[in-house]
Amino acid sequence: MLKLSNIGLLFLIIGTLLIEFSIFLSIIILPGFFLLIQISGWVFFGLALIFILLTKGEYHIIKLKSGFLLKLDHLIILVCALLLSISFLVFVDINNYIYTGNFTYFTIVWSIVLFGGTTSSYFLKTKK
Repeated sequence: MLKLSNIGLLFLIIGTLLIEFSIFLSIIILPGFFLLIQISGWVFFGLALIFILLTKGEYHIIKLKSGFLLKLDHLIILVCALLLSISFLVFVDINNYIYTGNFTYFTIVWSIVLFGGTTSSYFLKTKK
């Protein structure tokens, strides 16, 4: 079952990269090509979620020097999700600026809240 988990993670990374590629090149590429890349990226993403749900409970674990057991699968899923959310918000901000002429600071605020929350939770955990 571990190979199925690896395939799921590989599909997740490929799907994320395809979606990111189409979002950042949306202004340059044709709309039909943008849609084709988006659909294929979301298909890879959906297949990855199915494979990951099938292999729930099997993880690649790295033991850090502090004794903390890091589940590599969770780390990859978190990085892909954060990359998708932040890039989608940047895409919305860029399109908002192109079509309305007003710059919204939603992405910057979201990144600051995310970084602040992560930093504060880290410091609260290390204080205990």
